[in-house]
Amino acid sequence: MSSNLHKIESALNSINQIEKYTTGLTVDEFLENDLAADATLIHFINLGERLNSVSTSFKQAYPDLPYKFSKETRNVIAHQYDIISRIAIWDTIINQIPKLKAMLQTIIESLNAE
Repeated sequence: MSSNLHKIESALNSINQIEKYTTGLTVDEFLENDLAADATLIHFINLGERLNSVSTSFKQAYPDLPYKFSKETRNVIAHQYDIISRIAIWDTIINQIPKLKAMLQTIIESLNAE
């Protein structure tokens, strides 16, 4: 599980970076701030990579993590950059990232307790 733990910790680090780049911004500021948006998107790519690369047994043990969504988001950002909807990314930051962060923190605590 240590490889999985490292990947989940890396995913959590990406969430922390996403929060760092977007905390204090309004939606309009995010939409207009290329630097914040680009930095955030890089961490969405890493988040998708890390969640997608955990083992099958890990995915079975933690089926509520958004594996498919994170992989699809990663693929759009990495391969179809010109069609990215920043408003959709903002919506994910506001509505999904806090939930995912809490889930990952709980999983990390559980894995560290083993």
